[in-house]
Amino acid sequence: MKSIYIPISPVSKPRMTKRDRWSKRPAVLKYWKFKDDLSIVRDDLASFIGENHDVQITFGVQIPKSYSKKKTSSRLLEYHKQRPDIDNFLKGLLDATMDEDSGVASVFCQKIWCLRGCICVTKGLELGEIKSIIKGYQTEVL
Repeated sequence: MKSIYIPISPVSKPRMTKRDRWSKRPAVLKYWKFKDDLSIVRDDLASFIGENHDVQITFGVQIPKSYSKKKTSSRLLEYHKQRPDIDNFLKGLLDATMDEDSGVASVFCQKIWCLRGCICVTKGLELGEIKSIIKGYQTEVL
């Protein structure tokens, strides 16, 4: 297996406190839903990341519906250079899928704009190949 495509929008890990147990902040609820959604592929993803030493993780961030068609087509599959930060996406993914993420020694991450949010975890592929995998799963037409 060279890649795992997950059609779930990435969510960054929020800073949580004890208060979040009873005070349900929207950011924390969104992360818990993301964690629940990932439970389906949790074991496969954790073993794929843990077994491979040159893992590439691409976070596909959904283009806002408010963007014009021109802006959408110009941003599609380009690098996402805004917030949320990539390290928070990675922390959210690793904490949601692995019991102990200290075994991960090396990961290459990137964020790109997509029509639908997704996460693509690959091994040994070039950026063009990763973009073609993600593009193949995007079903909306511009």
